[in-house]
Amino acid sequence: MKEKIDLVDASKIREVIKFSLTNKISYENPRMGIISVGQTPRVSMMSELRSLLPGIQLIERGALDDTSEDEIYSSKAVGDAPGLVTKLRSGESVVVSKALVSSRTTIAVQKLEVEDKCDAILIACTGEFSEIPHSKPLIVSGHAVYYTVRELAEKYNRVSIICPLPEQIGLVEEKFSRLPSIRKLQVQNCSPYAENIYNFLEVGRKFKENGSDLIILDCMGYTREQRNFLAEKTGVQVVHARYAAAEFAAEMLKLLGAK
Repeated sequence: MKEKIDLVDASKIREVIKFSLTNKISYENPRMGIISVGQTPRVSMMSELRSLLPGIQLIERGALDDTSEDEIYSSKAVGDAPGLVTKLRSGESVVVSKALVSSRTTIAVQKLEVEDKCDAILIACTGEFSEIPHSKPLIVSGHAVYYTVRELAEKYNRVSIICPLPEQIGLVEEKFSRLPSIRKLQVQNCSPYAENIYNFLEVGRKFKENGSDLIILDCMGYTREQRNFLAEKTGVQVVHARYAAAEFAAEMLKLLGAK
């Protein structure tokens, strides 16, 4: 089952962009900064995003690029806030505190704007990010996924969502239960970095048995291969976060006047 579906009306994207659309990009080949919440390089993610965003120069930075492994491993979740799962430069997957990632993401935004001269920035994480100072157009992937689900739920209203960590399930349920068009919402966890791809199939089959007609992979770590595998094996429409974020980024740049 192909992923290319009518996601959103371009006009709806204004709700996702944290910037005034009066600031236009008037030249070809715009530069977009991509911030992962771990360390770079993120070869799989960048390869997919480049295929989805042809003609756009993508500049990669990791929120934790300049953070020592000792500091990463010692970071703890604050209060009831769940951590974020990501990858280190070594390829190892780790769970890090949201507080650490948020502070370092702010620094990465500044570097992409000032040092890398980017015209727009995409935070490649579906977690909640607020109060990130910026002077260029900014998209948070989590917002793109949320508005994508909001639009798709008009047609596919039995929605199931896969998130990476069990402690994230409650927050995801709370977030998407706000959408009145969803008749039935199911959320389960399965790490995008699980070695056994059949873990996805087990979750997907349960969703299908319970009547799901749309599955969302709610993390930028999920790959196109995982999405295609799940769609083929279940016959359910599946959208992964990288696709939703790239669709929004492309439409945003069009609205900003990129050629």
